[in-house]
Amino acid sequence: MADYGTSGIWADEVIGPFRHGMVPHSGLSLPPALAAAFDAWINRYWERKQWDLSDTESFNQEGRVLALKLKKFAGSDTIVSFQPEQWPSGLGPEELLP
Repeated sequence: MADYGTSGIWADEVIGPFRHGMVPHSGLSLPPALAAAFDAWINRYWERKQWDLSDTESFNQEGRVLALKLKKFAGSDTIVSFQPEQWPSGLGPEELLP
């Protein structure tokens, strides 16, 4: 899930008073190229003004690709999901990755 000022990666576990929390790239020892790709994706989110449906679909497709790369990096024992942006606002249903 994209959000302002985040890594774009969230742990689905209780962290403090929250039901989930952001995981920094350094906490996962992500390869520099993958961390940079997540940073660029989040910057795209930050820079949005008003997207139309095609912008949202393109953004979500980029996020899905990153999530698949994260899954490959983390290994088959790690559950990775993607939560897309929904146009015109909100979040779509969580998508579990194979």
